[in-house]
Amino acid sequence: MILVHEGLIFFVENKIMVEIKAVINLEDVHLAQAMNYVEAYNLEIGLLINFGAKSLQHKRVHNNKLIKKSSNQDIPSKIKVQTVEMIANLKNRDGDE
Repeated sequence: MILVHEGLIFFVENKIMVEIKAVINLEDVHLAQAMNYVEAYNLEIGLLINFGAKSLQHKRVHNNKLIKKSSNQDIPSKIKVQTVEMIANLKNRDGDE
C-alpha cells in the first residue's frame, strides 16, 4: 500500500493496481496518473476508484506498452490461421455449388 495525495494505492498480488481517490470529480489528470502507475510498476491493468463524487466513479486503466507488445507478437499467427480458415471456407463453398 502506498499513501499518495488525495488517496491510496493498493497492489493486488502484484498484478493489479487499485487507486482509491476522494475527489469531487475524476479528471483526465487522475486517469493519466493511474496509467503512469501501471506503466511504472510494469502491471497490465489498474483500477481507479473515486469515492468523493456524489456517486461512485471508477475507471479501468491499461498499460498500453504491455498490451501492444503482447498483441503484436500474436498478430502474424492469428492472420495465418484466419487466412487458412477463409481459404478453406471458400474452397468448401465453391465445391458445394
